[in-house]
Amino acid sequence: MKYKMIDHTADLGIEVFGSTLIDLFENAAWALSDLLTDDTGNPHPLPDTS
Repeated sequence: MKYKMIDHTADLGIEVFGSTLIDLFENAAWALSDLLTDDTGNPHPLPDTS
């Protein structure tokens, strides 16, 4: 598992995993990219606020 979305009082919460600092930054980039493109595979998507 590279990252997981977590409940947080901020706009979003992401817990990122990696065995090296480079892995952490790479996985954080993947998490943000997936979030921005709505490709998280999260069974509980963010509510539609429109």
